[in-house]
Amino acid sequence: MIPEIERPIENQQNKIGQVLRRYVGSEEFSQRARTYNTLNAYTGNLSLFFSFCQNRAISSIKELKPDNISAWFEELKERGDSPPTRARRRASLAGFLCWGIDNELVQKDVLSPPMPNWRESYIRRSTKSLKKEQIDALLKEAKKQNSLRDAAFILIAVQTGVFVEKIVDLDRCDVVQRDGQMGIRFYDEKEDEYDTKQVDKTAQEVIGKYLNERDVDPDQPLFPGERHNEQITRQGLWFILKKYRAHIGVPELSPIMLRNTYFENLARQKRESAQE
Repeated sequence: MIPEIERPIENQQNKIGQVLRRYVGSEEFSQRARTYNTLNAYTGNLSLFFSFCQNRAISSIKELKPDNISAWFEELKERGDSPPTRARRRASLAGFLCWGIDNELVQKDVLSPPMPNWRESYIRRSTKSLKKEQIDALLKEAKKQNSLRDAAFILIAVQTGVFVEKIVDLDRCDVVQRDGQMGIRFYDEKEDEYDTKQVDKTAQEVIGKYLNERDVDPDQPLFPGERHNEQITRQGLWFILKKYRAHIGVPELSPIMLRNTYFENLARQKRESAQE
């Protein structure tokens, strides 16, 4: 009997399924998805591409060629996907391939000619975020309006980077304290477990004061809606920020911008650490 030859680890890491999972779990993927629904849509689009690769016996990311990309686009057309749907699927794949190129996993010419100039337009896509002085102005205005709720929401969004849908789902008991450190506990549906994200002392002070404003059941929503036993809606959180736009001179202020700010701060911290 011929013993089975163990494949090199590098080859295993280049398997399309594994590379896709790495991308979906990356900060770049999370940042590109503007909402939780968009995140799920991107994941579904990439799963569709993975199935295409399996059917074509394309097992390694290194095997991808421009002809394969063109063939997938043609398959989407033949299956009856509408032009807007095909455009969204193309965008999902472009994000994955650009990430693969940046990480030297994919050949640089894989996007051409199927998607000429796509990489350049993808890189130019700006993700607007807030500067420190704008965040300070936002919190100052919330204090002026005597709204600890607004300040707590802003700080949680900026310091955790989670989708607004997850902030809406928070209960008061999801604010946890351990060894003098405050964290916000979010439920991860995929892993079926909680993920706790730490916040700094400023957020800890504001959120603590906000919780102490009302003595209610810890299972009540952290951000209640008009009916105090119900959660605030996504639209409600958007409306909270809308009233601050003119005050800080940012007309496009939104929860997405707060989330982008988290990722921008994270990227800056990594750059600074690399320079030390």
